[in-house]
Amino acid sequence: MLRRSALFVMLILALQPGPSPAFSEEQAGPTRWIRRIIYERADVFPGDELSGIQKTANRLHILTSEAVIAREVLLSPGDSMSEELRAESERKLRNLDFLGDAEITTRPVGTDSLDVIVSTIDQWSLIPAVVLTSGGGLTRFGGSLEESNFLGRGKFLWGTAEYENDVGTTWYAGYDDPQLLGSHLKAGVSFASGPLEQSWAAYINRPFYSSDSIWSWGANGGTGKEIRRIFDYGEEVSRYGQNIDEAALHATRAIGERYRKWRFSLSYSYSNEENYPIDGQTTLPVPVNELIHATTLGVSRENRSFAVERRINKLGRKEDLALGNSSYLYIGRTAFPFDVGVRRWQFGAGHDHKIQLQKHNFLFLGFDFSTEFEKDTIFSFDTRWYNVIAWQTLALNIEGDFSNDLDIGRQFVLGGDSGLRGYPAREFTGAKRFLMNLESRVNPQLEVWTVALGGVVFVDVGNVWDRNQDVDFKDFNVGAGAGLRLEFTRTPGAPVSRIDIGWPVNRSGGPALTLGIEQHF
Repeated sequence: MLRRSALFVMLILALQPGPSPAFSEEQAGPTRWIRRIIYERADVFPGDELSGIQKTANRLHILTSEAVIAREVLLSPGDSMSEELRAESERKLRNLDFLGDAEITTRPVGTDSLDVIVSTIDQWSLIPAVVLTSGGGLTRFGGSLEESNFLGRGKFLWGTAEYENDVGTTWYAGYDDPQLLGSHLKAGVSFASGPLEQSWAAYINRPFYSSDSIWSWGANGGTGKEIRRIFDYGEEVSRYGQNIDEAALHATRAIGERYRKWRFSLSYSYSNEENYPIDGQTTLPVPVNELIHATTLGVSRENRSFAVERRINKLGRKEDLALGNSSYLYIGRTAFPFDVGVRRWQFGAGHDHKIQLQKHNFLFLGFDFSTEFEKDTIFSFDTRWYNVIAWQTLALNIEGDFSNDLDIGRQFVLGGDSGLRGYPAREFTGAKRFLMNLESRVNPQLEVWTVALGGVVFVDVGNVWDRNQDVDFKDFNVGAGAGLRLEFTRTPGAPVSRIDIGWPVNRSGGPALTLGIEQHF
């Protein structure tokens, strides 16, 4: 019944009309032609009246290459001016973490021509940082060095050493290129090495780089050795080893108007998973080994419009919100085209609907359903509401995951930094999960040099039930507390650091500190 109902709801929602784009080309006035495009690139600290530290920072920073910025602009000299493509180009530029802001304006030239001015502000891109996340007795501490705009070419290099108090030290490194050889190709490689993991992965992808793109394709692969752990009430009860090799190919074709698209995809994936017990540490049955060759067909439908907002998940940086609705459905078959390994069908469907209720007031709804029929049937939903009122943002998150025949190696987790602040990390584990977070985010619009300050008061409610337990809302656990938010306004992506102190409400216990990057939701 769960599978049939989820599919029926998804199909009904997919047929609903979405919002019209905020601007239609049909609304434009007389056609104007682009004479030239002027790029105005500002350093990390623009202006003339700068302190000595700011001047030094500008001198040490390499300004983003004009070619990197031009690659994201969808307008060209000789084209007719398009307001939709102007707005989309702004969004693409703001999506680059190493740019702090981007604005594209026009200047009339004569009666039928204009100049396009692309104005950008760089972010400081070389970031040495302390990695610190903590919550409910689980602490991760380390250091990282990231360069998100190597030599001003937009390349991302990073390395991290992270110590976890119940694991040890794990090393991570990677490289990502959003414009491979000056093209629209994206590529990257990453590595991990530590007590629980030895792995590498690589990818190359040609995305839908604009709303007018009709093809996307890509490939990825990797191999790894991992120690998988299983928890019960916050304590590790078993562990087993896993060796896995993976590879995938995909291609997608888009059909339709600029913001009203159908997408049809074909993909092939390979996975060889070997699980084995560890002497003296494996107390539960180990998942069976699986060799998978799978071919999947998918279709999606989207109807989008866009809004620019501040203070949803950031304290001051512009945030581009994709509104409207989208739906997807896929069906796959393993042991095809190669008749070896596991034989099963795979099915999935989902829908999201993002609505602007009124000015500065947004409601995001979504659900996903997936099944392999003989196991791992999962239904997930997520509802988020944001109301921005001057210096305050009210934020509500309601989400859940409900499963049937969940593989023993998979668990839903709550506690500490996983969503229920005030409780030990991983205290609640199982096959069914519900979580509600209510936050009042305070933004006094106060910036101390390059750090914007904010605060939050929160209440978290949730629980996880085992596969053999019925969901009973009387079992809810409640945590409450307050926290500090710090947005580093001149660093890539303007990350928001959170420092929260929470208390369990429905049982005795002292406060628990939770540290992390970005808002909880």
